[in-house]
Amino acid sequence: MKDKDQMRTDRFSNVLSENDIVATEEYLKKLYSQVDATLDLLNDLDDLDVTALEPATIYKLEKK
Repeated sequence: MKDKDQMRTDRFSNVLSENDIVATEEYLKKLYSQVDATLDLLNDLDDLDVTALEPATIYKLEKK
């Protein structure tokens, strides 16, 4: 009897080519990298001391 992974592979092997799978993996790697960079940016913004900013700068940040 086939295991679940093999059955899943058999079921989708006629739908997705090897190139599709590789392209999807590459896309997901790029997407993960962008998400990781966004989280790093958000952490940096969270550490930003807004009390040291001029009021006009704070207004511009809030307006965005």
